[in-house]
Amino acid sequence: MEEKEVVHTRARRAAAGAALLVMLGVGCSRASEATPTPRAASQKSASPARSGSPDPVLPTSSGWTCLGDPPEIAPGWKTEIAAFPANQPHALDNAIQAAQQRLRARICVNAERDAAAADACAFLATHIEPWRTGSNGRDTCASAVVKRQHIEEWTRLASDLAAFDSKLVADAAQFIQASASRAGRRPIAGPARIALAAVYDDHDVGPSRNQLAGGRRADWLASRFKTGFTSIGGVLPRPKAWAAPEPAPDGFDLVVVGRLFKRGGVQMPRVDVSWTGYAPDGRQLEISSGSFPEAAAPRPPPTPPPALPTSEGLFLSMDSDHHGSICAGETTQLWLKTTETLHVRVFDLYGTDGAILLFPTQGRSDVVSAGKTIPLGDESGFEAFPLPGMEDERYLVIASPTPAGLGRFAAVKETCRLAPAEGDALHRGANLPPGARTAVTGYRVLTGGSCPRPPSAERQKAALSALARVPICPR
Repeated sequence: MEEKEVVHTRARRAAAGAALLVMLGVGCSRASEATPTPRAASQKSASPARSGSPDPVLPTSSGWTCLGDPPEIAPGWKTEIAAFPANQPHALDNAIQAAQQRLRARICVNAERDAAAADACAFLATHIEPWRTGSNGRDTCASAVVKRQHIEEWTRLASDLAAFDSKLVADAAQFIQASASRAGRRPIAGPARIALAAVYDDHDVGPSRNQLAGGRRADWLASRFKTGFTSIGGVLPRPKAWAAPEPAPDGFDLVVVGRLFKRGGVQMPRVDVSWTGYAPDGRQLEISSGSFPEAAAPRPPPTPPPALPTSEGLFLSMDSDHHGSICAGETTQLWLKTTETLHVRVFDLYGTDGAILLFPTQGRSDVVSAGKTIPLGDESGFEAFPLPGMEDERYLVIASPTPAGLGRFAAVKETCRLAPAEGDALHRGANLPPGARTAVTGYRVLTGGSCPRPPSAERQKAALSALARVPICPR
């Protein structure tokens, strides 16, 4: 592959000019979150522990000879044991891991058939600990234990998730009924045409301040939402070029956007869920699905960067098959629409202070006509590349009816990088031209699960090396 094709990532039909779409960071799929694998143990626990927590020191044998339950098992606790021939390599490590796996399988009997049980089991697995070890001279044995209080928490989580999933099914019917009745239409005949456009995991920053869709927990919620809508026709892919708060386009009964927001001040933290449905006639329907226990879902994403200003009548959107997330190596397209004719600059904001001009590129006019939706890439779109240490990316539109209204950015007309200080200002929404129109979109990265294999290390290295050689924008 030519260096420019790696640098600019957008497939080109001409020899000059293109734009870089950099995918930042690494995420995890629900599958990897739901089935933690015990780590190899030596002097420390092989238990799958939460990130950042120290491994407990493995208890001593206490004279256990591998017969019956190990000593000191308290009432209400559950345990499993495993043994390996003492003369085998890593006999103790193998016994510890086998005991943990047996205990998890014994308790989580419905995990393969019940999504609520599977998620609750993922929580329980983080609390299965190695207990006592022993030997009878021939075998080395180990036990794993889960404490009564964690079993009780697990039971509550499974029950809460089952109730939450039932509420999602009810929400599906309520959405469809509201969409038809409030528009004065007859009930929808045949399967409903619903699209789940994006899920925003607001974490603790508050609704409307988060401009980054997707993430592991958002994708987890989206999968449950789609299950809830299966009985009425399922969920369609996001309509291309659609951006909230536009009405649902032709062929759709409703386009839905979800939000998660952590509720504080309770003993077991919970996450509230709300949905906004956009109907074809421009109405917005609001439904709350209640809440689920925070411990039952994947971890929330990092706190998003400060929100950037946005203007009415200017829309920027991105194709996504994962409700706002983008897979590393996935091809996507960015779309821009304006209600008035404007001169436009679009910057890809990546890393902590990176900013590269995405539009216009050589050979393309910077004028976007009123009422017209344009792709920012060609028909091949953009290929996303991960940047180590980051897991999100945003895109900022700066527009004005006249070139002079673009201020300093009027001189930026071809692919180039802003100097770090100037890029940092854009990340914070500072130094924007007075009176300029702005629009923002963004996403979080996913890997694994249904995502394709990410770009090879060699290709990522070549892309990042070439990015560093993109010229600095002229002043």
